[in-house]
Amino acid sequence: QQTNKSLIETLDELNKIQSEGRAKRAAADIILENWGQCMQSLKDKCALQSVNNGVVFIATFDAHARQAIAFNQRKILERITSLEGCRDIKRIRFV
Repeated sequence: QQTNKSLIETLDELNKIQSEGRAKRAAADIILENWGQCMQSLKDKCALQSVNNGVVFIATFDAHARQAIAFNQRKILERITSLEGCRDIKRIRFV
């Protein structure tokens, strides 16, 4: 009887861990899903390359887009960090 209880508890714990894992999606996935909201009119002039250690790496298609992103970096970061799962994002870098 005790063994069955342990097995049930273990399965419950595994289900909980699995559910939490699904809830904690990668920041890059969340940003990509909300790219238009985060970048607004600049969304078609750049692309998300990666997210690593609180830094969003963005590739731009021309110098004007890079300048516009740099100028609006604070607003863009505010939009990104307002997304659930992206609160640790601190910087934008260009690649």
